[in-house]
Amino acid sequence: MLTSVGDWLLPTNQIVLVVGLLVAAVIYAYNNWDWFRITVDTVAQAIGTAMSWLWGKVLKPVFEGIWWVMKKAGDIAVWLWDVILQPVFAFIWEAAKILFTIVVVGVLTPIYLAFKALGAIAEWLWKNAIQPTFKAIGDIATWLWNKAIWPALDGIGKAALWLYDKAIKPYFGEAKKTFEALGAAGKWLWEKILQPTFTWIGDKAEWLHDEAIKPAFDQIMKAVDAVADSFDDGKSAIEKAWNKVQDIAKKPVRFIIENVYNGGIVPLWNKVADITGADPLKKLNLKGWARGGILPGQSSWRQGDDQLVPMRRGEGVYVSEAMRDPYERARLHAVNSAAINGQSLGAFQGGYAEGGIVG
Repeated sequence: MLTSVGDWLLPTNQIVLVVGLLVAAVIYAYNNWDWFRITVDTVAQAIGTAMSWLWGKVLKPVFEGIWWVMKKAGDIAVWLWDVILQPVFAFIWEAAKILFTIVVVGVLTPIYLAFKALGAIAEWLWKNAIQPTFKAIGDIATWLWNKAIWPALDGIGKAALWLYDKAIKPYFGEAKKTFEALGAAGKWLWEKILQPTFTWIGDKAEWLHDEAIKPAFDQIMKAVDAVADSFDDGKSAIEKAWNKVQDIAKKPVRFIIENVYNGGIVPLWNKVADITGADPLKKLNLKGWARGGILPGQSSWRQGDDQLVPMRRGEGVYVSEAMRDPYERARLHAVNSAAINGQSLGAFQGGYAEGGIVG
């Protein structure tokens, strides 16, 4: 039964419908139309007659001939097996058994005889040579153990026991008493002589350190600190005086720095500072600053100025805090390069509140 209109569109349903209609039409025509029924009966009778003739005249004789050939082939095969093949295979099997027996007997018999002979020889050797030899060796070893080795070991053991009882044990007893006496003497020496002596020396050494050595070294350190402070004050005074000289003598500043400061003051100061421990002075490097640059190191504005730097009138100064920024350091070099080459500084305009102008 069709459940939906969509089932009509299925190819299998359409085929079934067509076949059903054809069968119904054939049945209707056969039952109602005489000419159709006569035609169908005539065709069916003709087909039956043709099939009967085909079976009686063609297919049946062919199948009977094939069956006769197959029976003859079976009879021939049975005769061939009974008369020829079976006797031949039976002969071959008997010959193979006989040949295998000959080979096995011919190969294994010598080996068996050889092993049997070797066994007899080995048994004779064991009974007549090896066993008597081992027995003789065992008897000799037993005699040696009973008559020589054991008496020797027994004598050694008795000698060792006598040596321990008569010599070693008494000696160790006396040695123990000697060590106990030495221990008691050492204890008495430590408690009665050494410990009181070292205690007295420690007390005197502590008094000597507290009352004599430490006060003396304290005074020496105060003197050294005073000398170092005086050199620090001297360094500050020299720097202040040098700043005044720099203000007065700007034109011959290179001569003064190279000959007076670098060549005179710095070497003398550093030699004395090596003895007193004061901070050394550094020489000023006058090379490489004609086109501007950055002094090495870092400092704080609280430390004050500590460099004598030759400069031209109109040059500016960056503080050390600004130079800690890599960007500012790069911008300083870029500004100097642009100014020296006559380029515009519009791209570098900004505030320089913490800078200064010399001259």
